[in-house]
Amino acid sequence: MFEKHLAVCPYCRFTVKQLTGELQSVTRAWNSKTVQPVYYYTMSPMTLPEIEYGPHLLAAQGNNKPDRPDSIALTTPDNKFLLKAVFDSHTGDTWLYLSSDDPESARNVLIRPFGQTGEYITDDRGRVNLGKIDWPDPSRHTAEIRLPRATFVLAPPADEMQKGEVTRLTSPAGDTIRLTFSGEGRNRKLEIDIVNLANREPGSPVRIALRGPDVISIMPLSADAEPKAFFEKVRAEGKLEIYLYQ
Repeated sequence: MFEKHLAVCPYCRFTVKQLTGELQSVTRAWNSKTVQPVYYYTMSPMTLPEIEYGPHLLAAQGNNKPDRPDSIALTTPDNKFLLKAVFDSHTGDTWLYLSSDDPESARNVLIRPFGQTGEYITDDRGRVNLGKIDWPDPSRHTAEIRLPRATFVLAPPADEMQKGEVTRLTSPAGDTIRLTFSGEGRNRKLEIDIVNLANREPGSPVRIALRGPDVISIMPLSADAEPKAFFEKVRAEGKLEIYLYQ
């Protein structure tokens, strides 16, 4: 019926043609738009459904309440990441466990837990050992996480780098850094110059982290056009990984 009407109605044919062109234009714009990746999240406690306890269960529990829970679970607003803080009663340490549907995204993530000034980076299993800390009160059950916006791996190995030799590394997104070693022996000084940060957010602090064979260091970067960072006593053996966070 509709097709028969279009065959005899020039006005409707014009309207359909116009709407079809607008729809195709919107579809092309939607498919070609660039989706900016998200690198920063604020985490808050998970909301669990309320459970109504019966008298028999309350009696079984008794009146003894622990001074603190054994764990805290935090999540991002989109539930993409889950962070669990667990207190180890045997060692007195507090561990953080970051998880995601994509295990790769939980690695090398910068975490600032419980409003602390200290920052930590997850290992290859998404873990951080906070050591012996005061268990946070409920008002501080929050955390900030930052995913690396760029990752660099130094090749050839650092022990093949000559003193004063300059190496440039570029990420797929166009972030570029320049590395210069100085000093002798196993413990060297590494200078990292940030040559270019693609799509840097104005006013947002940038941090750089260096992971060596057995240690990781985190340093803030200034707001200069080409900020730089210095790392002391960098072991020459093994792989060096460099991460940028914003």
